[in-house]
Amino acid sequence: MLGQKHIGFSIRRRVSMLKTTTIFGALPFLALTTPAWSQGLTLQLPEDFQTSQIVLFSAFVATLSFSIVSFLHLTRQKKQIESDRDALAKQLANDRARSDRIESLIAADDQRIVVWNTNQLEPRVLGFLPEKCGAPVEPSTFTAFGNWLEPSSAKVLEEFIGTLKEDGTPFHLAVRTKTGSYIDTFGRALVGRIFVRFRDLSGDREVHLELEKHFAAKTAHLNSIKSLFEAIRQPVWMRKNSDGKEPQIDWVNQAYRKAVDSKDEVEKLTELLDKTARDAEQENHEKGEHFEERVVAVAEGGRKTFDIVSVPTENGSVGIAMDVSEAERAQAALNRTIATHQNTLNELGTAVVIFDQNRRLSFYNHAYRDLFDLSEVFLRGEPSDSEVIEKLRSLGKLPVEPNFRQWKNNLLKTHQSLEMQEFTWHLPDGRTLRVIASPRKTGGVTWIYENLTAQLNLESRVNVLSRLQTETLNRLSDGVAVFSSDGRLTLSNSTFAKHWDLDAEFSQTEPHINDLVDTVTKRFGNEGAWDALKMAVLRVAEERTDESGTMFRPDGSVLKFATTALIDGRTLVSFHDITDSVNFERAMTEKTEALEETAKLKSDFVQHVSYELRSPLTNIIGFAQLLSDADIGPLTEKQTEYTDYILSSSSSLLAIINDILDLATADAGVLELSLGEVSVEDTVKQAVQGLKDRLRERHIQLAENIDENIGTFIGDERRIVQILFNLLSNAIEFSEEGGNIELAASETDENLIFSVRDWGAGIPEAFLENVFERFESRGDGQRRGGAGLGLSIVKRFVELHDGTVEIESKEGVGTKVLCHLPKQPLPNKQAAE
Repeated sequence: MLGQKHIGFSIRRRVSMLKTTTIFGALPFLALTTPAWSQGLTLQLPEDFQTSQIVLFSAFVATLSFSIVSFLHLTRQKKQIESDRDALAKQLANDRARSDRIESLIAADDQRIVVWNTNQLEPRVLGFLPEKCGAPVEPSTFTAFGNWLEPSSAKVLEEFIGTLKEDGTPFHLAVRTKTGSYIDTFGRALVGRIFVRFRDLSGDREVHLELEKHFAAKTAHLNSIKSLFEAIRQPVWMRKNSDGKEPQIDWVNQAYRKAVDSKDEVEKLTELLDKTARDAEQENHEKGEHFEERVVAVAEGGRKTFDIVSVPTENGSVGIAMDVSEAERAQAALNRTIATHQNTLNELGTAVVIFDQNRRLSFYNHAYRDLFDLSEVFLRGEPSDSEVIEKLRSLGKLPVEPNFRQWKNNLLKTHQSLEMQEFTWHLPDGRTLRVIASPRKTGGVTWIYENLTAQLNLESRVNVLSRLQTETLNRLSDGVAVFSSDGRLTLSNSTFAKHWDLDAEFSQTEPHINDLVDTVTKRFGNEGAWDALKMAVLRVAEERTDESGTMFRPDGSVLKFATTALIDGRTLVSFHDITDSVNFERAMTEKTEALEETAKLKSDFVQHVSYELRSPLTNIIGFAQLLSDADIGPLTEKQTEYTDYILSSSSSLLAIINDILDLATADAGVLELSLGEVSVEDTVKQAVQGLKDRLRERHIQLAENIDENIGTFIGDERRIVQILFNLLSNAIEFSEEGGNIELAASETDENLIFSVRDWGAGIPEAFLENVFERFESRGDGQRRGGAGLGLSIVKRFVELHDGTVEIESKEGVGTKVLCHLPKQPLPNKQAAE
């Protein structure tokens, strides 16, 4: 901008000089027309030239000369102007580059500069501030300081900028953004422009500002406390520690100066406390403890009693003295009055105890201590009202209440009452107390206890027993009724009323048993059973016998009743609801009958299926084998293939039927083991022999690991072979082609252990729990699973041998099945067992 102005000024100056040169260049040519100048010329003109023609010729010559001189001058001025223009353009480019470097330097220093020109309304904003300080990037938004600075900082900054614009007063100020960051602002006026620099503060400077703010807050807080101390009437002082010397007074309030009657400087003030008190205070402070003591000191010209409270600080201590002289004298007078009253109360035979406004025991007489047999140590400890009640409860000196906590809370509410209250306590030891709670005007309660045992002993015991009996009976699940010797219902519980649908009003009238029998028989029948009950209640024989029986009511419920003879001719009748037991017994009986019928059907099914399924299937297999025999006649290739399919499917179906029949026979309890001595090696050979074709077909290697010198064991050889056959078949089915299978046999002292392991697909964890369930089959993705009976048969036959089966499998790793068979199973082990 400055360069452009300079170029314009140079061009205007050149044009003005050109005009001046033109004017002065024309002056010589104008002089040619004057007579004096023309006289010096010796031009040879024709004789017939007139004077006017000479003038015209001179003007032409002058004009021509002027044009030539002007052209030459203008050419020289044009070259000079072009040279100046190139210099100014170069200077302008340098200025622009310099301006760009300055802006880059400003932006690289995490600062922002705002420049106001005197002839511009909008300022120019250079540089950037860190994003964390919360300053906006847009220049127009940045100069709206109230949007991103705290209100107080924005207000102060705008006031300083306004003063800078008016009279050029510089400023240096730290402001706070709404994000909590501090910004350092620096304002100056230079060459008709206003500059304000904004720089983000961090590190030590930011910590310094925070400390300044914290110091200002603490100073204001301290001044507030000092103002409060100056206004109170209690002397307050502060001491400052000094190296190797006794702490010296550093500050006192006006009350302290009044107490020591001095207006001297702080260093020359008289101590309020004597040497002994100060030493004790210093000793506590050295231990880091508060100093609280009542001391006597001279203040305002007399001896006064003060309660001193002094606390240690980091560099000294602060203390306060509270004048308790008047309170101490009043307390002494009160103590004398109380002592007189206590002596009087100790002479009374009525127990008296006083609790103060804090609900703590403040006085008791000897009668109170003896009444409840409380120890002096406990009473002198000034226990609370609640603690005394708990102590009396532990000693058994309080009434028996079903809800003690509620009773205790009601008792403690006397501290909040303004009226005298009266209670009657029936203690467990037989005593009866009249208890009076009298609130005190000064706070607290006075308790007075009168012993009314002689008058109310019998009534208390009867009431306690009656309530206890009623509560006990009402909590029984059996209905209970007690009839007097004249046949009236004197006592019953809520269960009895519920059994016979009796309302409370009817029971409270103490109805006669005849009226009771009439009422309940109309609703529930069972006249015969009630007649027996009525005879047991009204019987007057010397030897009364107990009756019992069962009542089946029309509503389906069943009650068992019994009578018991009591003293004084009374009779206890109890009713026990056995409806659930009877219904359960009936259900169990029906279930047993259904199970027996099911077992019979199962046995019949096994007997019929054995013939109905096996016989036709055997015929199919036999005829298929006959057709495939070459002696019968040649078959086509397709017929041979179909015959092989028939034999294969029939054999598989026969195996499935045999498995189903074996399981059904075992479940029916008719399968018995043919126990005998079984050779482990022979059994393994038989199981493997039947699977050699399948092993060869799948190219699977079978490894047999049988312990050396393994002996024989007692079992059903046919079923053991069947167990191993199913385990190996299952392993072959889920092994990859060309895989490996391991069959191992080992023994312990009591068991023989067979294990079959494969390294196939494994069993998913979700399927592992149901692997021994029947018809649980799983394919491996390429082959369809079988009928799902192999492992079920294995488990059933192992259990028949009184053994156990466990399986270990992990998906993608393989499966291992272990069968633990006892060497000596129980003979004729049946599934029904």
